[in-house]
Amino acid sequence: MPERPALALLALLLPACGPVPRAAAPAPPEVRGVSSCLRISEARDFRLVDRGRVLVFGAGRDRAYLLRIAPPVMTAAGSAFLHLEGRGDQLCGFAGDSLYFGGFGERRYAVTDVQRLDAAAVALLTGEGESAGPPQPQASDEVTIEPLPESPDGGRTATGEETAP
Repeated sequence: MPERPALALLALLLPACGPVPRAAAPAPPEVRGVSSCLRISEARDFRLVDRGRVLVFGAGRDRAYLLRIAPPVMTAAGSAFLHLEGRGDQLCGFAGDSLYFGGFGERRYAVTDVQRLDAAAVALLTGEGESAGPPQPQASDEVTIEPLPESPDGGRTATGEETAP
C-alpha cells in the first residue's frame, strides 16, 4: 500500500521534469494583397516570411507577391534557391502550382494562393518600415532660438563671478 502514494507523487512530478517550452517568436503580421498571378520568368528574389508564406520579388522591389504554401515549411535555412513551377510562365495558386527550396529533388510545396502586395505591406512584412531611421522634423516641430535677456545682477553668476559677454 505505501507504494501507491509514491507512485502518485511520481506521476505528478514527472511532467515537471519535461522540456521547458521556449518563448515563441513574434508572428509576422497578417497582410492582405490583391489576388494575382506571378510571372515565373520575372521572379528575382525571395524571403521566407513564416512557415506558410513566402515573399517573392519580381523585377524591382516594388513588384512583390505573397505566396501561401502547404504543407508548412519545416526548414529552408540556408536555401539560396527557389524553384517555381506553374502552368506555362504563370503561378496563380491553381492546382499543380508548386515550389521547392534548395537543389534537385527537394520537397515540393503546393502554392495555394498568390497575392500582389503594395510597398507598405512589403515594408510591414520585412520589417524595413520600422527601422527607416529617425523621424524627419515637421513644420510644426520647428524650434526658434532667441537670445537670453540680460540678467538683473549685471552679468554675474550666483557665486559673484563675471560672465563672459
